[in-house]
Amino acid sequence: EGCAYCKMLLQDGKPEDFVYLDCNNSFETLTGLNNVIGKKVTEVIPGIKESNPELFEIYGRVAATGNPEKLETFVEPLGIWFSVSVYSIEKDHFVAVFNNITDRKRTEEALRQSEKEKSLILESATEMLVYYDPDLRVHWANKAAADSLGVAAAALVGRHCYEIWQSRQTPCECCPVVRARETGFPQQGEQIARDGRAWFVRGYPVNDDQGQMIGLIEFIQDITERKRAERALKESEQRYR
Repeated sequence: EGCAYCKMLLQDGKPEDFVYLDCNNSFETLTGLNNVIGKKVTEVIPGIKESNPELFEIYGRVAATGNPEKLETFVEPLGIWFSVSVYSIEKDHFVAVFNNITDRKRTEEALRQSEKEKSLILESATEMLVYYDPDLRVHWANKAAADSLGVAAAALVGRHCYEIWQSRQTPCECCPVVRARETGFPQQGEQIARDGRAWFVRGYPVNDDQGQMIGLIEFIQDITERKRAERALKESEQRYR
């Protein structure tokens, strides 16, 4: 961890700047700054007062009250994210102990972006998608599935699959996602809803790196129109014969 011992400079009782009185070797390693002792932070990092006013507010508050605080902040002039713990050992002075957490923040942002993109893809799918935990309770459902069932997607979360299947004529134990859970292999089949709609359902187990089942995903495609067309064609062929 980097460590800096500083004195807060006040103007009209408000934090104006602070001076580095001492720092450890890791300070230079983590920040890339050197020869800072005796210098003001606004000299060492030009523009920091404009980019990070919260630093001056928090450091000033700790130096005045002696109450320690923690924060995470992005120092734009350095292009670095820091995790900082601040405490005071004498009035108008403070010690900042910090770590460079830029890699962690980049990973978190990449994950958020990935999750956002995945969500957009899944939500835009016209096929109904439902993801269950190993106990067959809904963990997530897309908009198409929720619209088909006539409820909000959030209202499906936590409900057991048997509740979801009440609208189907097919026995629950015959449903592909149940058979996928029992066999550990993908399953598929056609099902008829009580309102007469026809669905083609595929159930897939989702396993972790050790091969342990961590969930199941169900793809439901409405094939009502296709089945109607098939029946119409069959009836037409029978009349033709």
